[in-house]
Amino acid sequence: MEKFARCVDKISKVFSHGAMIALFGMMLFGTADVLGRYLLNRPITGTFELFEILLPTLILFSLADTQSMDEHLTAGVIDFFHFKPETRTKIRFGVQVLMFCLFLLIIWRGLGGSMFALRSHRRISNIELPQWIPQLVVPLGALVMCMVLVVQMVETANKIRRKT
Repeated sequence: MEKFARCVDKISKVFSHGAMIALFGMMLFGTADVLGRYLLNRPITGTFELFEILLPTLILFSLADTQSMDEHLTAGVIDFFHFKPETRTKIRFGVQVLMFCLFLLIIWRGLGGSMFALRSHRRISNIELPQWIPQLVVPLGALVMCMVLVVQMVETANKIRRKT
């Protein structure tokens, strides 16, 4: 399982770097579009469509790495009720299972949408890109998130097993 965990960590880091590239691309396209629009009176065609592709890429590709480093913002609800550490661990495991199920659903629906776009030969109008390509961002990001959650669920289950 440790080898799988290292592999998942590397994959989530690669996706996180992809998110960084998407952010950098958004900054470059945004700056070039504004400069072209106001200085040269010639905006870049398709900038809005590229932002529609890059923003979900930024968010979904960075989710897994953020989850693996446990850096999501939390409200501290579990700490508020002053649960015992064993109870917190069990609640954490339950939340991880629920998140895993949710992301499996996201993979299923995302793949369905991508396959529909592929079969219907839809294209993004201004940039003439097949629509199924950017729609694959959703199931890919969710798949990496599921892999991270599997590693975390095994670690949490081991903690629970050791304490009982």
